[in-house]
Amino acid sequence: MSQPFFDRIKEVLTKDLPGKAYQNQMASPFRFDYNADFDLRQEGSVLLLMYPSESTIQVVFIRKPFHNGIHGGQISLPGGRIESSDPSFTAAALRETEEEIGVAADAIKVLGSLTPIYVPASNFQVYPFVGYTEHKPNYHPSPHEVQQIIEVSLNKFVNQENRGIKILVRDDKPLKAPCFNVDNHQIWGATAMILSEFVEVVNRTDAITF
Repeated sequence: MSQPFFDRIKEVLTKDLPGKAYQNQMASPFRFDYNADFDLRQEGSVLLLMYPSESTIQVVFIRKPFHNGIHGGQISLPGGRIESSDPSFTAAALRETEEEIGVAADAIKVLGSLTPIYVPASNFQVYPFVGYTEHKPNYHPSPHEVQQIIEVSLNKFVNQENRGIKILVRDDKPLKAPCFNVDNHQIWGATAMILSEFVEVVNRTDAITF
């Protein structure tokens, strides 16, 4: 049942992408209120990894350890910095995924890429890729990079009722950021923006069920 869905995702990703208009649906209003150096930005790749599970598709996330830098404690997609030894941005996403959660690169089928996104807080240009494994992965998370592996049904992101607001505190002031409220988790920031574009990709597949 799932293979036709993945084939449709691949087909949609070869066409014009939904782009920043859909990313920005989940963008925080204070997103560019940073003193980032655009000329010295770093580059990274992430992987939106899926696998079929009974009657749905699961999406794989990680929660970063709370001590792990500016994004500590946040829920994100597997990925990280592009190294000079990486032959491509895609290879970087696969390498980082294997290093972080232990899923071998050769077990992942890459379907395509989404629109690159700039993350002001860490001054990273991030290249998101979409892929899947045919079965539930056998995880071996890195204790230094991953506090928790989180799996969420793709249907929950497609459901508009699961969009909400996260209250953040910055300089002792409460700020509101769009988020996905799923399974007692709040996913916000660049990860939510990537998911927002991917939801539109899913909608363009015209799939009734996954």
